[in-house]
Amino acid sequence: MDEKQWDSSVNEYEEIYQPSNYIKQLQWDVAIGLQQVDNLKSSKYLEQISKKNILGELTIKEVEQSLREYYTTKEKQKDINHIELECDFVSMRIVELLSLDNFELSVDYLKYIHRYLFQDVYDFAGKFRTIDFSKHEKILNNDSVAYGDSKNISRIIRI
Repeated sequence: MDEKQWDSSVNEYEEIYQPSNYIKQLQWDVAIGLQQVDNLKSSKYLEQISKKNILGELTIKEVEQSLREYYTTKEKQKDINHIELECDFVSMRIVELLSLDNFELSVDYLKYIHRYLFQDVYDFAGKFRTIDFSKHEKILNNDSVAYGDSKNISRIIRI
């Protein structure tokens, strides 16, 4: 395709209709897809309530409240799946952040994002780690990502 074919003054522009919930659907797809990269699977319950959020039947705050109630009940029944819990809450938080559209590339903002996403899952959310670790990633054929030395993180990241 040559450049002239991209020129809208020469070629008629065709607008493709997107339903009003298109962006919200993309946000949920991205959020859940990012979790799948880490080999996490959402609960069937999140699938149900995310659809309600996409359709405008539930706000993101109502989704959060529903998840809290769902996992409180699961915990009382001693039937909690921590992988699904992590996936569900982090997915919901990703959707919430994506809808804000205020990303900034800074150390403090990245720490804020980490704290925000994992606040329901880890006590250390939003803090630089203090230990070294490796994590075998299924998506990388069980290879590990090269994580930096924990003693040097704050020095390295503050360019």
